[in-house]
Amino acid sequence: MSGNNTITYTKSLTFEDLVESLKISDAGFLAVIDKEKKLVGIVTDSDLRRAILNQTKSVDSIINFNPYFLNKNVPEDQISEFAIKNRIKHLPLVNDNHHLLEIYEQDNRKLERKDNPIVIMAGGLGKRLGELTKNVPKPMLRIKGKPILEYIIQSFIEEGYYRFFICVNYKYEVIQDYFGDGSSLDIDINYIKEYKKLGTAGAISLIDLDINKPFFVVNGDVLSLVNYSKMLEFFISSKADALMCIKEENYSNPYAVVNFDNKNNLLSIEEKPTTTFHFNSGIYILNDDVKKLLIKNEYFDMPDLFDKALFNKKRVKVFKLSDSWYDVGTQDEYQKLID
Repeated sequence: MSGNNTITYTKSLTFEDLVESLKISDAGFLAVIDKEKKLVGIVTDSDLRRAILNQTKSVDSIINFNPYFLNKNVPEDQISEFAIKNRIKHLPLVNDNHHLLEIYEQDNRKLERKDNPIVIMAGGLGKRLGELTKNVPKPMLRIKGKPILEYIIQSFIEEGYYRFFICVNYKYEVIQDYFGDGSSLDIDINYIKEYKKLGTAGAISLIDLDINKPFFVVNGDVLSLVNYSKMLEFFISSKADALMCIKEENYSNPYAVVNFDNKNNLLSIEEKPTTTFHFNSGIYILNDDVKKLLIKNEYFDMPDLFDKALFNKKRVKVFKLSDSWYDVGTQDEYQKLID
């Protein structure tokens, strides 16, 4: 058991301690123990991502105090079977007194793998972020030590996805040098280079490989807690050709709204009403038929592709995102996540 993968739970334990320990950990996983080495809980990269998006630094809200664990005396084949069944990469093993003895690590290749490709749009200039993107593309801006793009990729890996296409343009070498072919993460990464700006969907037309399964498209500056597998299940069950993940927002009007008819008769006054609306979250699922609507190497934005899909009588659906979502679009928004 590596000491780099454990942290001691005390009253003085801070959010920054968790972040730093996860950074040092070679597994994106920490077993939380007490001073007697008894297992208290666990913390993963996923827990950290959730805390960042929920903008909380409460240690007790980040730690999972009810993790899966097994007794060290359980035969290894049963431990492996348990890990595979529950899609667990790291599993604490304890003795009869609940002292942590070891952390079992399951081979990613033995866990359920999902062939649906993930296309990440990472070619934007990030102009609204000013000097922050002078030397790096926006998806490579760091939050708590990791690039935005790594959080996105990890969120898919946790659900078993391993086929990635990253569409790149501005400062693409920074992305390629960091992730390589993905082998260090047990995934496959192919890079799609835009030699001219192709919009938020056009680069998909450059993927020559026939995609015979529904595939995800995600903006490279969006962090969320969406359950991708549930999103895919809905896509398949609804027999969709294209699906847009949407997020609900409420807008409170700071003014009283005056309603009147076409003869200027006052009808009512609403004092600072709240309006509910839904917006495009930048997360999609498409099938190959919709991909074929794109013209190769031609500029195309995603809303235009959805309009074209509707015009061609494709089945277009929406999926409501109820969990946290964040678009790292401006300096102020980025600052909120790194504070």
